[in-house]
Amino acid sequence: MVHPWFVHLFPVAAAACLLVGLAACDSTEPNAPQFGTIAIMVAPDSLAAPWQLAGPYGISRSGTGAATLPNKSAGSYTLTWGAVAGWHAPDPQAVTQTLDGDDTLVFGGTMYAPAVATITIDAEPDRIAAPWQLYGPEGLVEEGAGDLVINDLPPGIYHVNWLVTGSWRRPDPATETLTLVAGSALTFSGTYTPITGNLSVDVTPDGIGASWLVTGPDGFSQAGVEDQDLGEVLIGEYTVTWGDVETYYTPEAYSWVVAEGATFTFSVHYELLALPFPDSTWVLVQLPDQLQPDECRRLRGAPAPGLRHDPAAEHCCQIPRRGADARCRRGAPDP
Repeated sequence: MVHPWFVHLFPVAAAACLLVGLAACDSTEPNAPQFGTIAIMVAPDSLAAPWQLAGPYGISRSGTGAATLPNKSAGSYTLTWGAVAGWHAPDPQAVTQTLDGDDTLVFGGTMYAPAVATITIDAEPDRIAAPWQLYGPEGLVEEGAGDLVINDLPPGIYHVNWLVTGSWRRPDPATETLTLVAGSALTFSGTYTPITGNLSVDVTPDGIGASWLVTGPDGFSQAGVEDQDLGEVLIGEYTVTWGDVETYYTPEAYSWVVAEGATFTFSVHYELLALPFPDSTWVLVQLPDQLQPDECRRLRGAPAPGLRHDPAAEHCCQIPRRGADARCRRGAPDP
């Protein structure tokens, strides 16, 4: 038989349990379960790294990336991180911690490191040190010139732009895209081709042994004598310097810009020096319209520098005169 006072008090106790929650009704039990929150953190925070959580009472939960798990029973929890392509998993990969009462348990400090790789830039020909730009994941930008090996790069999609340089045409295509896999290596190769014109040298009069030096872009330097066809050369500005020829005026150096597909000739005419003849010199002047071939004329003047022996005429030397060649024979002064 139920005592009357119990009948009156039971509805009140039941209502109290509903207002304060079941945990309050069970608080008198020494082994009542406690609940808290588990926070899972990962870096970089945008990485969807997989994880597996195991806890008391057979609790098992899986997910990816950062997460907050409320209402978890107090006890020991083990969080195990999974593999992510292109990234090194945290070390240690599994971590065990304890959730106490209604506290918050944080699995933090988890850092995935990118699995680094290598990119080689190979620009040909080596001597021109061709410029380039490299773009990669996470805003990576690298600029350089010529060949280069870049280490410790994260995996992802990379683009190289081959830039314009001097007298060379960029590789085709001028932009290349490749995918770098974690722990691997790849090479961007680009070959520049020369943009050319044609160049030659023409010296008059022929046979005087006039030398010259032509310099130009990309370290171009070529010396020669008399007429010469230099063939294809890189476009750009070239300068010719003329050598000295005895008894001739030395022409001034000058420059010219060789354009793509164009032909240019460095032309020059060496002028004979107008020198006075020395005293006591007989001159056989080769001017058929004025003198007979064997007729001699005696000319006076200051000593003439630059006399040179003429092996074609015995006991003669050759003296330059503007507009004509002259042969002379040294002799005694007129009586």
